[in-house]
Amino acid sequence: MKAKIKWLFFDVGNVIFNDDPVMIFVYENLFKKIHKIDSSFTFTDLLTEREQLIIGNSDGRHYRTLGKRHLGEKRWRDLWLQIIEELEHNYEKYSPSIPGIEYTLGELSRTYKLGIAANQVSACRTALENRGLIKYFSIVLLSAEIGLLKPDDRFFKTLIQKSKCQPDEMVMIGDRIDNDILPANKIGMKTIWVKLDLEKKGYIPDSEHSCLYLDSLKRVAISCIEPQREVDKPDQTVTSLTDISGAVEGLG
Repeated sequence: MKAKIKWLFFDVGNVIFNDDPVMIFVYENLFKKIHKIDSSFTFTDLLTEREQLIIGNSDGRHYRTLGKRHLGEKRWRDLWLQIIEELEHNYEKYSPSIPGIEYTLGELSRTYKLGIAANQVSACRTALENRGLIKYFSIVLLSAEIGLLKPDDRFFKTLIQKSKCQPDEMVMIGDRIDNDILPANKIGMKTIWVKLDLEKKGYIPDSEHSCLYLDSLKRVAISCIEPQREVDKPDQTVTSLTDISGAVEGLG
């Protein structure tokens, strides 16, 4: 007999807020630093290396790998701290809402308890408040606030502790196999993989670099890497926010 679903936990990036402008910002700043060292290095060169890391190594932190490769540990660390500071102060500039997310949350909140489980800076909470979305969530778990990053199993054990229910009564809804689906599967949660086309995320590029990045994203994205093992496989996969409700019903 299937357990009744009580809690739905949402990732933020590319599920609630569009993560693409953030990554464009990260790559633009990384490129500027590298270009000062090697003026022949192009933004396209950097994106090519990004694609190779994802294809070859399924590297979900490709930007960190490239930062350390080209800048060294210290310069990359200094740059990353600058990037995080900018995101904390101007989070909403780089994190537009996914079209239709408020309607989806409103519908789901009538039947289930909702929570956030995300690798995000603390400014994410303020953005949820400013956009009137925080009211849908009974639990908001952000990596910057608890000092844990997905896919750390302690992050997911914290979800269980706070929700006070069994793992099979909980659903993790996220866009990445490595950070969301795999660790949730391992701990016994149900899982829904969200695979949104760029068009459904609603972001319109406004610069040469943003156009180049989105072209690269169409070719290779960490969120589009298919599960390779049984433990990686989601219970349900959706390509639209409107499909989430039906996917949850199929689990319970």
